[in-house]
Amino acid sequence: MHKILSTKSFWTFVCFVAFFIFTTSLITKLWWLNIFTMILGLLFKYFGDAICFPERAKLKRVREEKMQSYLDKRQEMNSNYVRNKRNRK
Repeated sequence: MHKILSTKSFWTFVCFVAFFIFTTSLITKLWWLNIFTMILGLLFKYFGDAICFPERAKLKRVREEKMQSYLDKRQEMNSNYVRNKRNRK
């Protein structure tokens, strides 16, 4: 089962099913069908996006690392500021 979930074709099929349900709900005006579209879309976003678009996942990982290093530097600056402010008193 895990092997099936890690293939591009499975997640492409999930996207087509979500699109089909969405267009069906627009044509038939059965708006409650969009619940299934949202569920499939969120599943794709959190599990299938990195499988179908590995280059985007790599860029996201790099951005997260840069942001984390920035936040670490920022935290260090803030703690130094507070430490220096306490020492002045």
